[in-house]
Amino acid sequence: MERPGLDALRDGAADGEFQKVIIYSPDRLARSYAYQVIVIEELNKYGCDVIFLQRPISLREFY
Repeated sequence: MERPGLDALRDGAADGEFQKVIIYSPDRLARSYAYQVIVIEELNKYGCDVIFLQRPISLREFY
C-alpha cells in the first residue's frame, strides 16, 4: 500500500526534522493496531513523541 504522507513523516522523523507528531486519532496513523504500534515505535526510536488528540495509545503497557 502506498502512503506517501506516512513515508514523508517517517523520513522527516529519521532526519530529525521534528520532535513531536500530533495526530487526531490512532486510526489516522494506521487502521490496524499492530501497524500503529510499529510506526509509533519507529518514530520513538528517532526521538519523536507521538501525541493523539482522541483515544490516546500508551505503549508503556508493553515495556
